[in-house]
Amino acid sequence: MTRENVVFLMQSREYGSRENYRHNLKVLQSIVLNTTSCYSLTWQTKSNKNISYEEGKIYMENYSKTYSVYGSKNRPTFICKNSINPSSKKITALIAATSLSKVLTWKDSRPSFFALQKDGWLKRHDLSTGTLLESVYVSPEYKFKEIDWYEEQKSIQLYRGSFNKQDRKVTAALFTVFPLKVICVLEIYDSVFGAPVADTQLIDQLLIVGLQNNIVRIYDLEKIIKENKLFDMKLKKHCPNVDRVVGLYPDGLPVNVKAKGKQTILFEVKCAERKLTIGGFPWHYIMTPPGYKGIYHIRHLNNHCLAKNGILDGEELTTEHDPERAMFHFDDSGNIIHIGATYFRTLEITDSHHKAREEETQNKASHQLRELYYVSIGKRNSRDVTRTNKWGRKVKAFQGSVHEKTIENFGYENELDLLYVVVTEDSGMDCGQHTAQVHLYENQTGHLAKIIKLEEPWLMSSHHEVSLDATTLVHISREQSRHCCYMYQLDRPYEKG
Repeated sequence: MTRENVVFLMQSREYGSRENYRHNLKVLQSIVLNTTSCYSLTWQTKSNKNISYEEGKIYMENYSKTYSVYGSKNRPTFICKNSINPSSKKITALIAATSLSKVLTWKDSRPSFFALQKDGWLKRHDLSTGTLLESVYVSPEYKFKEIDWYEEQKSIQLYRGSFNKQDRKVTAALFTVFPLKVICVLEIYDSVFGAPVADTQLIDQLLIVGLQNNIVRIYDLEKIIKENKLFDMKLKKHCPNVDRVVGLYPDGLPVNVKAKGKQTILFEVKCAERKLTIGGFPWHYIMTPPGYKGIYHIRHLNNHCLAKNGILDGEELTTEHDPERAMFHFDDSGNIIHIGATYFRTLEITDSHHKAREEETQNKASHQLRELYYVSIGKRNSRDVTRTNKWGRKVKAFQGSVHEKTIENFGYENELDLLYVVVTEDSGMDCGQHTAQVHLYENQTGHLAKIIKLEEPWLMSSHHEVSLDATTLVHISREQSRHCCYMYQLDRPYEKG
């Protein structure tokens, strides 16, 4: 496969009207995938405290120390040490916001990270220097433990991490990030849902509720907030409704949204383990029918119609260690990625060439799944047999669950438009130690473009996270109190001669 010369690509930026940013990414991809380029292990560290990575930053010792992955000799650069006491002021969760100030009007829209502390404070720090920019006292009485996006790079949510079965209500705080403003602190009682609640999720103006009977319901959260808001409030301003200054110690944030009556259900479906994913063009959802582990249905969101070829049943018998997975693509294309232990494939949702009105009337699918490409990375060592699945299809199965190679992690690098797949292989030792490689695949074609060999052993008993950020690859492993971090940087040695 031929690739354009990097020097030619750089020079061509000076001509024509093409947009430089997109062109620069093409240049970067050419450098990364060039045969003379390789990712080399440049730094590693171990700790008995948590290590995490996000947006080019490595956070050490439970977020108390921050390093940038970009430094001299391809080693991390120390940025700052957060003056946080180890007990009550410990950071329990952190998220980075990197919106560019040039597209915003607020004067202080610099890239930041938001830290939620155990003592009830939410603090905003400069992402580059760690300087404290803003602080809001939320109050520890809410027992918020997690921080996540409500709307990507626009608003965040603070929540407990699991549904509180004692007081039987959903509690969360919502904020915009640029600028930092409180949207609301809400309480929604489980009487709204009409059945015992197992878990909840707030995302993109929706409230997704998983009931204990495996039914998933979706509600319009914006409508719930609007119809049940008691009063408005602003940070650091006096609120006459509660006679306090909002967001200051010791009072914190008051609850200003309370919902107790039943709300309109936008969508409802019963699925295994209450796992539901929505996406695609037009809108579809991925679910596993109760009792059919490892099998996925792709159905239309409006009428629940199963798409033609919309049953994803793996080629392999799944195990607890390597279950089948199906998800909507990370690149927002609406495509679907189906991952097995030794393969993955990308599929697209297309029109099935039937008249939509006729199909809806007959309750038939107006859309179908079409495979774009299929990638196999290995095979099982065990003898294969044939079985009939619960849908009457004969598929290839295996006696045993040992693989020569296995897919462990799967991700997408958006700037390079590359899929990165962590592939492990049994080293032959009895201690559960494997070797690992990171395979880079071109997203549009599935072509294997590069293989990165990880030098460190891959222990199957550990939890692993692998992140590829253009020219930097970070591998973090955790096992009980042992935390390890390995950083690889792109290296392009000069060719001799």
